[in-house]
Amino acid sequence: MNCVFMYKKIVNNYLCRQITLKTLEAVVDASKENSSSLCVVLPGLTSTLASTLCESANEHLDIITASLKMISKAVRYCLGDSVKDGDDVEKCEGIRPEILELLIKRDEEWKTSSATNITKMIRTLCSNLAAHADEQVRLTLLEMIESIRIECKKAFKEALDGFLMDLLLTVRSTNLRVSETANRLRSENASAFSLHMHEKLRELAERIPLHVRKGTTGSDLMFHQLAGVLSCLDVDVSRLATSRAPSLLAIFSALAASLRVDARRLLISRGQTHESSVDFLKSLPLCFDVQITWIVPICKLLAKYGGIEAVDTAVSELTENSKSDRASLAILIALILTELESPNDSHVLYSLAEMCTEWLKELRPEEHTRDDVLEHKIPVPSEETIQTITLVSLLAVTFTTIKEEDKRLKGKEEGEKVIVFVILDYKRREQCVTYVYNNNMLNVETYLQPRGMQ
Repeated sequence: MNCVFMYKKIVNNYLCRQITLKTLEAVVDASKENSSSLCVVLPGLTSTLASTLCESANEHLDIITASLKMISKAVRYCLGDSVKDGDDVEKCEGIRPEILELLIKRDEEWKTSSATNITKMIRTLCSNLAAHADEQVRLTLLEMIESIRIECKKAFKEALDGFLMDLLLTVRSTNLRVSETANRLRSENASAFSLHMHEKLRELAERIPLHVRKGTTGSDLMFHQLAGVLSCLDVDVSRLATSRAPSLLAIFSALAASLRVDARRLLISRGQTHESSVDFLKSLPLCFDVQITWIVPICKLLAKYGGIEAVDTAVSELTENSKSDRASLAILIALILTELESPNDSHVLYSLAEMCTEWLKELRPEEHTRDDVLEHKIPVPSEETIQTITLVSLLAVTFTTIKEEDKRLKGKEEGEKVIVFVILDYKRREQCVTYVYNNNMLNVETYLQPRGMQ
């Protein structure tokens, strides 16, 4: 216990803590075959290690990972399924009576009580370390809980499953251990696994927009969690899309609320050229410090597991939501369409193209003022201008998908043009602006340039 006391008191002395940890590790390792003595100090050892970890979670990562591994060893040596019950404690010879009184009889009552207390400790560790900035810490935490779950199945039963399923969504590693853990949890209790992921889907739909708009640190982790949920749901995503489940509709609304084009930064000329409309959409500046790289993996998974049904669900949201969400949903649908391998319902694509065309006819984007005539106020592109940019890009992606998968444009030669007419009203004068589709390229930057330069 002196080592435990020293470990807690010398938080700021890295070398001393490291030496103390090695001493503790030697004591724990020596108890592997006979853990009667270790059981006496198990509550104090694990609680001290855990509380110190939570207090100094951002210091000395090797100390954190070593402490987590030691907790795992101590718990497994004392509560493991292979550990024999201590029924013969009272028969021990050569031990002083006052020491004998300290030894614990490892009956079912003690195991249940210990498992309950350790579960509470693990909950505290997860609250403090599950979103840790260092990937190795999160991975070690997952491995600690997984090893305890496997070797102490009788004591913990299914009490640790929820923690593991949550950690699977925060660990970004492609480590084989992570995929094995997910597969094991799914195969052992598919209904509980699926139910947990559906609950997380609903939870993330509520939390993501709030965290993004508040500028909360770690918002990117929530998008990663969403990608993890979709990956774990697997084929269930298609079922959710086919039935237009409220949880999936809520996810599209949450993404639309988080994915907003920054109108002011849109005026900044970057001198970039884009080979496709999707590349152009990915380059658009976004509000709330959101990065398009957070969104793309989610769209890939929606395309992979949801297919054309996911597109249809997103299109229904595009139709039913307010106009302020149109630009965001147009970007999302374009990203999903790009990742779609084989649409099996061209009707969705035809309807989408027709809807985009009709909306473009109604829009009245503002003419961009040339830089040499600007005075004191820099004009910001209107909402309708941004909608036009995104809808035209979506239209280009839709035509490309139709051409490649549905063969609507079968027989047309490479480079043949599909014309989309958009009627605009500038200063009470009607003008006809033609957008030309050619190999997935549309003149989407028309509204960002002076009309005389078009």
